[in-house]
Amino acid sequence: MSVGTRLRLIGFPLAIVGFGLVETFAQPIRPVTASAVMSVLAPLPLLGRYRWPALAAVSAVSMVVVSALLGVDLSQPIAPVVTLGLSAYGLGARLPLRRAVLGGLALVVLVTLSELVEVGIKGSDPIFGAVLTFGALSMGRVLQTRFQALQAAAEAAGEIAVAQERSRIARELHDLIAHSLSVMVVQASAAERVLRSDPDRAEQAVREVQTAGRNALSETARLLDLLREGPSDALPQPGLADLGRIARSLPGLDVELVVADQLPPLPPGAEVSVCRIAQEALTNVLKHSASRRARVTLKSTEHAVELRVDDPGPSTRSAPLPGGHGVLGMRERVGVFGGSLHAGPEANGGWQVRAAFPVESTS
Repeated sequence: MSVGTRLRLIGFPLAIVGFGLVETFAQPIRPVTASAVMSVLAPLPLLGRYRWPALAAVSAVSMVVVSALLGVDLSQPIAPVVTLGLSAYGLGARLPLRRAVLGGLALVVLVTLSELVEVGIKGSDPIFGAVLTFGALSMGRVLQTRFQALQAAAEAAGEIAVAQERSRIARELHDLIAHSLSVMVVQASAAERVLRSDPDRAEQAVREVQTAGRNALSETARLLDLLREGPSDALPQPGLADLGRIARSLPGLDVELVVADQLPPLPPGAEVSVCRIAQEALTNVLKHSASRRARVTLKSTEHAVELRVDDPGPSTRSAPLPGGHGVLGMRERVGVFGGSLHAGPEANGGWQVRAAFPVESTS
């Protein structure tokens, strides 16, 4: 139970007690002693209205009836009316509809009983008691239904957010696995080409295939764990500080990394996209470039953080068109943040990927 709920649970009955005592001695309401005692006792059962709503409501209103039987003039004070209203409200808010209605009828019977001894609640009007009881009960019911609807909507939104997070992590793992498999294919092809002419180089390529294969198996296991259990933190997501590690993760590729000293902050999701675009672009260099070299530049422009991956070439692409699934994935990642992507051949025979992620102006 939250602190606010505890305060409401205790505060309302105690406020009625205080108000009733003020009324008793200010008017005064006779007999004063009986009125003061019942002003204290009548609201106290409402302290249990969250756990035992029906028992609390009937007990509180029964105390009001006892006040009437003791001769307390209930035609003047407001505290008994507030006690009845809060009791009925608790029935509507805490009980199923059928039980709430039965509880409301029990309260009306108790109020009518006080009328039969000709003391009455607030002007000896039995209709007033019935209207007050079911009005407060209906208010409690409506507010509780609305609260439950809002709670259900919040839970549904939470489930959607979890599903989206799982889907995003699954895509990240897919990218990692595809990256490892691409490295394996490239290195296996290199080993095949130099198997007889350069055994040492072939042996090194085979080792790199083994390393990439182990990484792919590890990431596949994590993907299966994610799909089976669904933890939201199944994979730590990379940030800009991980660009160096990503650049070094491709065996056989010499990567020069240039990062500006001061960069404006990016959302965490944008940082992940920067890393994944750099990883995809470098994998493409390994697959399609004869140079085995690349330059990764991260800098800020007037309104954006810009990532550039330059492949000096020459390219071995048979059809250098930026329409593959890799480029489409990069474009989707940038588009989520309202950025832009260029991926295509350069005049010198190389290839460039340039992604710009907008940042908010600080001026």
